Amino acid sequence: MTHEEKPPMLVGRIAGDTTKYIKDFLDSALAKENHDPSMYYFAIVATACYLESVLEDFAYSWCKTKSQAEEPFLSRLMEKIGDDVNRATGLDKWKQWTHVLFDVDFPDVVGEDWQTLTHLFTLRNQLAHGRTTKFTHFWNANNGRFLGISIEGSSYRQPFEYLIKSGVIQLKSGEVPSVGHFFTHKVALHFATSVRSAIKALSSAPLLSELCERTHSK
Repeated sequence: MTHEEKPPMLVGRIAGDTTKYIKDFLDSALAKENHDPSMYYFAIVATACYLESVLEDFAYSWCKTKSQAEEPFLSRLMEKIGDDVNRATGLDKWKQWTHVLFDVDFPDVVGEDWQTLTHLFTLRNQLAHGRTTKFTHFWNANNGRFLGISIEGSSYRQPFEYLIKSGVIQLKSGEVPSVGHFFTHKVALHFATSVRSAIKALSSAPLLSELCERTHSK
């Protein structure tokens, strides 16, 4: 084969493909404050998915680039790590991987947003599987009069109390708490704002400086 007949050199790059669709849905869901509550239900789920999609896209691509190393052991190691990263899910896992791969302390870098993200993922895990709230209803056994609801023992308790404390959910005097209080524009926007802030903060770390490019915001 002559020099002129050499096949062209191919350069490939793994590009995120689901992140854009999640972002488009969130943009649509958050554009109005009077959607049906079901829209905000899935907006909360999508907000957590968006953060994971951005992190997975970036981290996996980074590992694949490193797996092209000439040293065989390093190449195999990064290939294996990339496969593990590809299956990562949940905030604790991403806390682990950002530390291992990029020497970034996720909670420290994002600051107050870490608490918000923790409650977001707790809520996401319940909603993604359609878990009932298990808020306990009480009635007077003698006359059947409704007495109230307790959120004790519910898996939704911590995010519910967090959102009340943060002023995102407001209960009027005598108002009965329900899962419907989660499914509002205000709650979905609160979590989405925290995710955007966290991605921006993570991008300040040297090895994550290109992270924002994965948000398809340009």
